[in-house]
Amino acid sequence: MREILHIIYRTDKGTVLLLLVALSVLFGVYRLLFEKKHFNNRLVAVMLLASVIATFVPTVINRVGQDNTAQIMLEPFRSLRLYFTTGYEEWLRVCVMNFALFFPLGCSFACFDDKAKIKPWHVVISSCVLSIAIEILQHIFSLGVSEFDDVFNNTLGALMGFVLTRLFYTAFYKLKK
Repeated sequence: MREILHIIYRTDKGTVLLLLVALSVLFGVYRLLFEKKHFNNRLVAVMLLASVIATFVPTVINRVGQDNTAQIMLEPFRSLRLYFTTGYEEWLRVCVMNFALFFPLGCSFACFDDKAKIKPWHVVISSCVLSIAIEILQHIFSLGVSEFDDVFNNTLGALMGFVLTRLFYTAFYKLKK
């Protein structure tokens, strides 16, 4: 599993962003095809749970026994500042990958039907709480550096997944009419 995660992490940033757009398209098509089905919200809840589990695997579960760091970095946008001051690509990669990690969570939220009344602020609060929980677990169990940037990028990724999926769904819905 760690080898697969390493391959994903090393994927070109541009390719990752293109794959996220493609994921939004797929989720938008899913919603268009299945939102009126009686099982849709239950299936979306399963997708949401799968997204949550998929965030815990690389951030918590796979780190057990791997790192003994228990630092907290609360400086906002530290990774971006370091990227722009040093030019070291890894700082930008960390931002993109944290953004990408929560993107499917936002896509999943966007697939609930209109009766669920999911709003962008629901996605922001849910993803922020989940991200903070992960950062707390990482700190408690010495699984890495707990950073403000991680929470920000995770939350932004979920919000963008939600917004893009809703935009694609709306476009497909209008084309279908």
